[in-house]
Amino acid sequence: MTTMYYFQHKQQKKLEKLVKNPLFHQIVAYFNEHQKEETILRELKKAFQERNFERFLEEMIDFELIRREDRRYYLEIPFFEADAIEQVQESAQLFVQKNTGLEPNLFYGEIVWKQLFESEEDYFFGVHYKEEMKPQLFFVKEQCGNDQLQFVSIHPKESAALDFPTYFAMMEETSGENIPEVFQPLQELIGDVDSQYFAAQSYRIIRAVLKNRRIADKRNIFLEALVLTDELARTEEGWQLKLPVIQNQQIGEMDLTTDLVYYNQIEDSNQRVFNKFQFYQHCLSVVMGENESLSYLII
Repeated sequence: MTTMYYFQHKQQKKLEKLVKNPLFHQIVAYFNEHQKEETILRELKKAFQERNFERFLEEMIDFELIRREDRRYYLEIPFFEADAIEQVQESAQLFVQKNTGLEPNLFYGEIVWKQLFESEEDYFFGVHYKEEMKPQLFFVKEQCGNDQLQFVSIHPKESAALDFPTYFAMMEETSGENIPEVFQPLQELIGDVDSQYFAAQSYRIIRAVLKNRRIADKRNIFLEALVLTDELARTEEGWQLKLPVIQNQQIGEMDLTTDLVYYNQIEDSNQRVFNKFQFYQHCLSVVMGENESLSYLII
């Protein structure tokens, strides 16, 4: 069985570092194996003799992943099964049918995402995937850029999508060390350039393409990066932008309260977000077809 964790917290970077530590998974496995036993610190220290164990345990308590009460320790992480919830699947199919014809990047990438997830703050849960099933990971949204240009990517968690939001997130996470192979050509080309500076230089190129202006023939690493990620292509007619473009003024409000009432009335935050992720996943699996992600620009 494979387990994937989904979480959001005001100290997101610190929590991500904690979850990636092998000790986190060992501690969770220990508690799952000893569910019927009362766990005390002495027993934990017998099982975990790492020098930093108690400090790490305190961090898990601070994040409310473990509860300490009367000198007993309890795992507080909820786990859900990845099997589709029938009601969620049916509501997603009806929702997609009802909104057929709407531009998918604008509707699902901006409007639906905002109404599903923008109000959600702290959550943490694990999802179990059976060995015999290929994990259908929930989607995450990554975005980078500046006031003039935003690159947006919505893709399954842990996927190495060759796009700028994923690249810059990966560079920040790894400081450029041992970056996945798919990003190495991009790293060799633009290195650790600041994402806002990159957006500023890219905006000049994209604006020129949209207005059919000539682009100088001299070497431009920002132009080369846009070609490398398949966002620009040179044709017989000239440069062509291959990503959809959303104008900022197009991003308005739509009242989806009735469509999403089932999800918003779930009181438990982890259960609510889990159901929302399932709903969104089913929607995108229909809308995207064989595509693995939604990628677009906001200008």
